[in-house]
Amino acid sequence: TKDNLNIAINKLGTSKKEQQSDIWKRAIKINYQNKKIKLNQLEKFKGLSEPPTKKNITHYVSSNFPYLHLRNIIKDFFKLNSIKIKLILLIQYKLFRKLNIKFPKFNREYKNFYYNFEGYSFNSNLVKYASFIINQKRFINEKKINTLEIGAGYGGLCEVSLINKIASKYIIIDLNETLSISMNYLCNSNELIKIPKIYFEKEKIKDEIKGLDNYIVFISVNDYLQNKDYIVKIFSKEIKMIFNSSSFSEMAPNVFDDYVNFIEKFNDVYLYSSNSRTRYDYGGCNAKDGSNIIFQGKDLRLNKKWKKIYSSIEYQINEHTFIGYLG
Repeated sequence: TKDNLNIAINKLGTSKKEQQSDIWKRAIKINYQNKKIKLNQLEKFKGLSEPPTKKNITHYVSSNFPYLHLRNIIKDFFKLNSIKIKLILLIQYKLFRKLNIKFPKFNREYKNFYYNFEGYSFNSNLVKYASFIINQKRFINEKKINTLEIGAGYGGLCEVSLINKIASKYIIIDLNETLSISMNYLCNSNELIKIPKIYFEKEKIKDEIKGLDNYIVFISVNDYLQNKDYIVKIFSKEIKMIFNSSSFSEMAPNVFDDYVNFIEKFNDVYLYSSNSRTRYDYGGCNAKDGSNIIFQGKDLRLNKKWKKIYSSIEYQINEHTFIGYLG
């Protein structure tokens, strides 16, 4: 895995396809200069919509979330300085722990972006990921929710899902730029040492996952584009949920529609989307109808008949959550 990680890191800034993304056009130069990734410098990498920084508290748990109605009281009462941010997060941490949500053990090497609460790591990213875990437990009645995540950021949700045994097998599809970050983070997670980590290569993947009870598979967008049907064939019996947070709404309409077609090749699968309620034109990208609205969370443009299990809108953070099932 370390050899594959080095290969992926050395590819930073080399993929023309990936550089077509507006986000990465602004980020390539900085990321390319930071090829030698250090865990405590992850926040230096540009392009992550949710960087792993302990000072970022822009995400508040939805008011629809049944266990944290204190959110609005806390938000209105405190100003966002570092001490009070820590207190807000500590309250949220305590509530999640009462709900038996586990978090990664604290490592001083992560001190730049995690707080140390009772020996465990916690920040605003983990507030969001823990709320995803709770929603999965509430609405998806499966023993193991093995997951394919499209756009995994730095890998935080993957780590929390595996620690909490929500999933035993986890697949990440991402731009090589971001994949290099999540690979580095997850390969160095003390919580996941015993879990095999595999970089997708079509010629090897079938043999590499054979007989494994758990694994993390990393798939670059370039490999995904060339092997969509093969990915479905290899993993369709394993995957129970396809997950996306934030990045669907960042995609050009044709890229998003391509992912929808890919997702709907799976059967007996759940889709969990947590994305912007509305995303307007940026970078000269127009919707098919010519409007400047390129994404709406309430309309995922699904082709097949999905059973809606859960849907909610959080207007304060412009976010729409959808959980559906395709039989």
